[in-house]
Amino acid sequence: GISVSGTGTRLELVSSTISSNVSNADLVGGGNGAGLRINPATIIALKGSIIASNFRGFLADDISVPGSASPPSITSRGGNLIGTNPSAIDYFPAGQPNANNDFVGTADNSLNAAAMLEPLALDESSQTNYKAFGDTSIARNNAGQCGLEFDQLQRVRGVCECDIGAYELFESS
Repeated sequence: GISVSGTGTRLELVSSTISSNVSNADLVGGGNGAGLRINPATIIALKGSIIASNFRGFLADDISVPGSASPPSITSRGGNLIGTNPSAIDYFPAGQPNANNDFVGTADNSLNAAAMLEPLALDESSQTNYKAFGDTSIARNNAGQCGLEFDQLQRVRGVCECDIGAYELFESS
């Protein structure tokens, strides 16, 4: 996953996928923020990104926002898929979609399964690792307008509705 720390540190995620990370896998000691840990006084923006199926031990832990007197600045630019939001409810309220056009699950109603993320695969031609998803995934055509012209395999994204995350699913011909 990603841990963002340091006063004023900025991170912008556009059409990205953060998945299958585990913190505290041995269940001994601490560990949190397996997907994205957002520390105090940082500045974060997300658009069209998937943060799902990350775990702290056996618990879903997609985004961790520790309490602080100097909370982070977190902006959703819409079209995100967050599997669970337990410590990020103030920033990513639950909904399918919510008012920001984000698809956000809760501890009791996770969207990890709805993301339908497949195991990490390797594109032989570009030697790029990627996480695809099935054609009935909630990520399909739900990012709104594309944040980037190409997906991570350097394929041109559509001009209308794009898929959430780094991967764009194309219809087979």
